[in-house]
Amino acid sequence: MINKYKYYAASLVAIYSALIIYYQPPFGLMDDFKNIEHIQNLNQDFFGYYMAYFYERTFEKGLLQPFYLLQMYFQYFSNSPIFVYLQNLLIVFSSHYLFVKGISKYVKINYVISLLVFLIFPFTNDLFVHPSLQEKYAFLIFGTVLLMLNKKKKYNVIIFILSLIVPLIKLQGTVLIFIILSIHYRSRTIDTLFATLGFLLGIGLQTYITFFIEAEYRIRNSFENILSNLQHPVNLFYLLIIFYFIFFLFKENEIDFIKFSIAVSSLAILFIYINFYILGYLLSTYAFFLSLIIPIITNKYETKFNLSESKQISIFILVLIFSIFQFFMPRIQRWSDLSELYSQLENYEYGSIYFCSEEATIYLNKIINPNNNLIFVNNVSEIPSLNNQYLITDEFQCESFGKDLPPTCIEKSVFKTRFSKILIKKISCT
Repeated sequence: MINKYKYYAASLVAIYSALIIYYQPPFGLMDDFKNIEHIQNLNQDFFGYYMAYFYERTFEKGLLQPFYLLQMYFQYFSNSPIFVYLQNLLIVFSSHYLFVKGISKYVKINYVISLLVFLIFPFTNDLFVHPSLQEKYAFLIFGTVLLMLNKKKKYNVIIFILSLIVPLIKLQGTVLIFIILSIHYRSRTIDTLFATLGFLLGIGLQTYITFFIEAEYRIRNSFENILSNLQHPVNLFYLLIIFYFIFFLFKENEIDFIKFSIAVSSLAILFIYINFYILGYLLSTYAFFLSLIIPIITNKYETKFNLSESKQISIFILVLIFSIFQFFMPRIQRWSDLSELYSQLENYEYGSIYFCSEEATIYLNKIINPNNNLIFVNNVSEIPSLNNQYLITDEFQCESFGKDLPPTCIEKSVFKTRFSKILIKKISCT
């Protein structure tokens, strides 16, 4: 089924690639500049810097991600934004492809519908505009492990090592253990045993760092925090889909352990997030699970509602077109606007400029005109005096920033980017 429809994926890769090339996005404001610095430091002393950073990230921040710098080196070594984004695009598509192909050995999944669902989900776009996100590698390697299971030629040691790596890429990879356990329960082979043992060792290491190391990133499991995160609209939508999927399995008398394990893994990733915090780029992980659950459901409804495969694909393509214009285009346009902002701050003098992005103020101050100084504030009330001050407003970064001005103040746009996603405003107060 997958091989038959590879041209759909190729066409979609071409479309997304064309959009990236057309809009020419520069590096973003989240991790890109920091990762470029990592590359420079690694080039000077690879082993020394790698070990020092690994120790800091593990025991001070509480993040056991031993392969983080390897990923960053692989994705940012070229120092070319277009190359980085296009390479990352291929990695994201490959991650989804291998993940679905691996699952398809055990559960019937329509790859085209799965891919369309994956791309329709708005937060998948975060995977495209944030190359530094590591979660995609967990799904890529996990899919590879599934494809290696129960082959005539045995790869026990490789399966064990790769299974160990999946939870160590990022904490989110631990939730895939439920799928491995269900496959082992069905197959009971030496391959699946090695995969299970690798996962359990990786999860054990993650558990120790997460629960027994006092660090910056730790479980915030107060009832108020969990309830607040659970009430996030995307979490409620995601939870509704999972519960319907479980109800669907029972209704169809399909108590298939592997299908049920997909639901359990989906709930597990939600459980992790509600115990920490909710950020848009984290929600991109949901897309991988939704791209399994929804095709399984629609496959059953194909005959019941006279929805042929071609009709289903046509409907999902229409929804994807809407999603691209509604969600992806604004994101890539905002990234394109960043390039103009960088040039403006490098070539023109404004003095002090207030912005609500802490990472942006740290890294942009290193590359812009030295007579300009970006100052981080959470809201305008933190600015000592609003009269004759400059603000940067950004539709995708603290979108309410600058909208709560006192009635005695007026604003004037002194610089507007091509798509008006980012503005430099001057505030005058009486």
